[in-house]
Amino acid sequence: MPAKPDRDHHGEIIEGALFGAGRPVLVLPKKWKPAPLGKKVLLAWDASREASRAIHDALAMLSPGAEVCVVTVDAQIGPTQHGASPGLDISTHLARHGLRITVQNADSLGKPVGERLVDVAQGADADMIVMGGYRHPKLVQRVLGGPSHFLISKSPLPVLLSH
Repeated sequence: MPAKPDRDHHGEIIEGALFGAGRPVLVLPKKWKPAPLGKKVLLAWDASREASRAIHDALAMLSPGAEVCVVTVDAQIGPTQHGASPGLDISTHLARHGLRITVQNADSLGKPVGERLVDVAQGADADMIVMGGYRHPKLVQRVLGGPSHFLISKSPLPVLLSH
């Protein structure tokens, strides 16, 4: 059964704020029950400028000593990809902020990246997902799908996006 159309254009409003405001956007799922955020966070890490910006925007929201699980999905090793040890550099940097860090290099298991991120976040009992938004063009993500579009519309957890 196809998802109900977004007649209120929530996705477009979120995208407009993300691209137009120059600030991060916190997307709260419709069924989310208010609870503290920033104690246990999943960082969707793809070694991009957007992902780096997202975690640095999120630092002010994180509890002292928060747990951050740095997650890559189908990481590619190499100097122009995720580096020699995917997630290691950003983990070392975040540990200097007094955060407790784990790294998980997840396999997509044939699922879309956004769906896999939700699986890992729920398995880690995360209270929020932090990710760079729309690394790929919006049109490509709308037509072919993509992690940003998926998480904006279907994440059961709050998502902090930065671009």
